[in-house]
Amino acid sequence: MDQAGYAYRCRAVADALAAGYRPYVERVLAGRGLDAGAVEDAVHSGARMLAASLATWSGLPALRQRATPMELFREALAPPTNALLALGVAPAPRDQPSMRTVPGDLFDLAPASAQDLGDDVWRAMVAWGIARAEAVAGVVPAPPGVPAGHRVALVSTDLMDRSKVAAAAEAAGIELAVWRNPGSVAAGLGSSPPTVALVDVTHATALEIIALLAGAGVRVVAYGPHVDTAALDAASQAGATEVLPRSRCFARLTDLLIPPT
Repeated sequence: MDQAGYAYRCRAVADALAAGYRPYVERVLAGRGLDAGAVEDAVHSGARMLAASLATWSGLPALRQRATPMELFREALAPPTNALLALGVAPAPRDQPSMRTVPGDLFDLAPASAQDLGDDVWRAMVAWGIARAEAVAGVVPAPPGVPAGHRVALVSTDLMDRSKVAAAAEAAGIELAVWRNPGSVAAGLGSSPPTVALVDVTHATALEIIALLAGAGVRVVAYGPHVDTAALDAASQAGATEVLPRSRCFARLTDLLIPPT
């Protein structure tokens, strides 16, 4: 896909997210029994923040976009979150996976997926994801000297992460396996062990999987939210060879797929 076609998909998803921000926030606040009117200025501020960040993001080529649209949407929930804190509203009870995935989401405002934002946003996100995979596949250079039999594994339930890694691996001519749980990891190690494995630290069983892979001699690159230092430190202690904030991991993605020498 050419840059013009990709830019069109970016603008479409940016428009859909910007239009869906205020209705979504107001709906979620009402569902939490909170008065959206009490934080109206903060909601406006969040909407402006999102529109500005999406405008910058949508004008960049695929490989220079260091965040997904949903990450920008979640970041724009900071103003209403801070306003609720200032009002003395008690944070919402959250489970450990949610706390690891979006650490600063004290009031559980962040959408779990694009589907939470409605059909228009979901369709735009799907179309953008396909377009991005095509755009990246067309420009990511194949790393030199990839030996026969080199394999990469990814452990993540994030569809955007999976599409990015799959596109980069395909462009590089590297075989990729996507694993979702310790059972599939153990089975994969027994049949076609990878040379390198990327593991999302927000995965529910990330530490168990990292230990399993490291014990099998696999080079493990663990990645996650830069603010979740506890999870990143735990990944290192579990045996990860390299631990990176998510943005740095995907900025270096092609290099990380190259087999170590």
